[in-house]
Amino acid sequence: MTDQDGLLLENEPVQTQETESAYRRVLGRNDFTRLWGGQLVSNAGTSISYLALLFFAFDISGTATAMAVLAMVEVFPLIAFSGLIGVYVDRWDRKKIMIGADFFRAALILLFPFVTFFPGYLPPIVWLYILAFIYSTVNAFFYPARSAAIPSLVETKDLVTANSLSTMTFQIISLVVTPLGGVLVALLRPDYFLAFFIDAMTFILSVVFLWGIRTSLVPEKVEDREASFVDEIIEGGRIIRTSGLMSFIIGMFTVLSLGSGMVNALVIPFFEGELGFGSIQFSLLISGGAISGLLSAIYLGNRSQLSKPLFLITAAMIWAGVVILGMSLISDFISALLLFSSIGLVNVLLGVPANALIQELIDRDKLGRVYSFENIMINIALVMGMGVGGVWADAVGSSRPPFFLGGLVIALVGIVGALLVVRLRLHSQIDEIRFKREAQMIAATQLQKEAVLEDLQEIADTTDADASDS
Repeated sequence: MTDQDGLLLENEPVQTQETESAYRRVLGRNDFTRLWGGQLVSNAGTSISYLALLFFAFDISGTATAMAVLAMVEVFPLIAFSGLIGVYVDRWDRKKIMIGADFFRAALILLFPFVTFFPGYLPPIVWLYILAFIYSTVNAFFYPARSAAIPSLVETKDLVTANSLSTMTFQIISLVVTPLGGVLVALLRPDYFLAFFIDAMTFILSVVFLWGIRTSLVPEKVEDREASFVDEIIEGGRIIRTSGLMSFIIGMFTVLSLGSGMVNALVIPFFEGELGFGSIQFSLLISGGAISGLLSAIYLGNRSQLSKPLFLITAAMIWAGVVILGMSLISDFISALLLFSSIGLVNVLLGVPANALIQELIDRDKLGRVYSFENIMINIALVMGMGVGGVWADAVGSSRPPFFLGGLVIALVGIVGALLVVRLRLHSQIDEIRFKREAQMIAATQLQKEAVLEDLQEIADTTDADASDS
């Protein structure tokens, strides 16, 4: 038996009072809690293996260009395959996609530390590129499936809270687990097997959580689809192109990715090569950012619909640019920690409102294609930024100039975006869409009530007729 949003009634929280906190209401959805629990354990392992991979790759390559190539290899599958993957995410059971992806990721991550023993006709760093490419391809299935599954597990009014919880998970892991991972990586260096083994085990534990989800995550209307894969890939782009709001959101994030790509590819060369920070100091920077991210996620999570979400996104972009500009000018750990401590806030204010808007405004059976098309656009820009940043840093012998330009680009994007929000009255468009959807929901509920009353009246008439005959 389901409610008006198609959610199993057995997943309803025991308490339904209006005063009940949003967190309690969302975590009362047992199947969402299972999804969230799987994310919690797998993120814990990934936070450790992420540090191990970065320092392992830098150990066997030693150049900023090699690190930029690794970053580009990791995002290339998202460009090449996201369109096709989005179609599958909207056709296949999203629960099975996530479970299969976790199994594959567990197997792949165990191979990373052994690339130095692979056949010598390719350098170890090239073998690492190949494994990272395959691993990223599997990720390209998992993350759209998880994001597209959330609206099936919570009510529309709780999308902000659900996405805040997902983001909060990452911040908690960064705050608690990442420093321990930094210590572990420093102790293990140059042998990183244990770090990758821990990550593999967390993927297996994530499978256990996902296996218990009982709500159907098969996209609606999937059995009626007769369109070709190419047609459905094109439809994902058409959905975005015909929506001014989606075009704005994805356009902003695409340009943002161009600037952040310059920075992302140079994180380790900058902090370790330029500033002399080790894995422990780097993990402390991440934990500093996690504090602000956790606090902002807690704040957003207790809210339902955000009234001005696009202003949050543009303000976060402006501040991100300011932080990166500042990072390009400092040389000591305390200054880096103070600046980096606001990165978590930036990530939350960028990700939570954008994800909640997409999940709220796009039909559930089309979310996979929309998220995948977004991945294509964003990662094309990331690759371009990474290529420019890596080559530029090696050419001038410093990571600071790409950091400076990347920060400047991001800040300017945020300023232009805020002006466009006002000029195009985009928040008024969001309010109009929400009003129409609420009116449609009320009308649908009224029709259901009328149908039930008609059925009851028919039963009563039949009963009266039988009584008269007897």
